Amino acid sequence: MGVGMYFAKSPDYVAYQIPDSILAIGFFFAINLFLLPYWIAVFRNASSRIGILILTFVSLPLDLLFIGWVLWIACVVWAICAKNQTKALEESMALARLAESQRPVNVVVQNDRPIDTVSQLTALAALKASGALTEEEFAAQKAVILGK
Repeated sequence: MGVGMYFAKSPDYVAYQIPDSILAIGFFFAINLFLLPYWIAVFRNASSRIGILILTFVSLPLDLLFIGWVLWIACVVWAICAKNQTKALEESMALARLAESQRPVNVVVQNDRPIDTVSQLTALAALKASGALTEEEFAAQKAVILGK
């Protein structure tokens, strides 16, 4: 016999036992249902998953005051709405690439005199080789230099 729970089945108090395996499965599902906001945050790779976990555990003793379920629902909403770390990093990298691609390319002037065309094209080719200019930017600047 295990340590399962006994329930009275009839007025004669004939008891029957719920098997330990059923109790263990029920306990497993109950714990994971309680931790649902945290699991949502983990699977969404949310940056605030630790805060969600802490607030989920704070909601447990407040269930005695009947407001813990409100905090638990708030945790679920927070987990669903929390920003994905990977997406946030990709967005910031895309914005950085966009900002860098839109920066103006200036022609270098020494001693208030324009540099000759060959020197300008050499400097432009060096910028393209270093990766500072894209093919389109290189073509546009080359057209400006040769169009003088």
